[in-house]
Amino acid sequence: MMIQKDTRVCVELTLTADSGEELAMYSAEEPASFVVGHQQILKGIEDALLGKTVGEEFELELPPELAFGEVDVTAIQTVSITAFEDVEDLTEGTQLFANTAEGQIPVTITAIDAGMVTVDANPPFAGYTVKATGKVLSVDLPSAAESVSSDKSAQ
Repeated sequence: MMIQKDTRVCVELTLTADSGEELAMYSAEEPASFVVGHQQILKGIEDALLGKTVGEEFELELPPELAFGEVDVTAIQTVSITAFEDVEDLTEGTQLFANTAEGQIPVTITAIDAGMVTVDANPPFAGYTVKATGKVLSVDLPSAAESVSSDKSAQ
């Protein structure tokens, strides 16, 4: 069976940043599994796998827009440290959830200086070119439960 929209796919997959840092690794024993067309994996990987079959290997270089997105400078803000009075051990690299009009979003503390804190709401690997290598392990139709849950995740 070929990979197409609404098929369930399992792959061995290694994601590596352009810096050489390994971002994720899924083995044959613990593969990445997703339903195509339901925003469950990076778009660039999903698009490149369309038409492939079991046993095919792949090696992709994904620019930021097909991986974790470009850096959005408007998602980086500097606020008074008083906004973090209730946070113990506030240090650079601390990850928190910020309340916004759209709900809670994850942010990372990137700097603390002179009573000000810089927070970044970009995904941790935004702006990175990502290398994706792997192998298609299986392609089949999703179960009814997966179809229902994947439809909800795409909304």
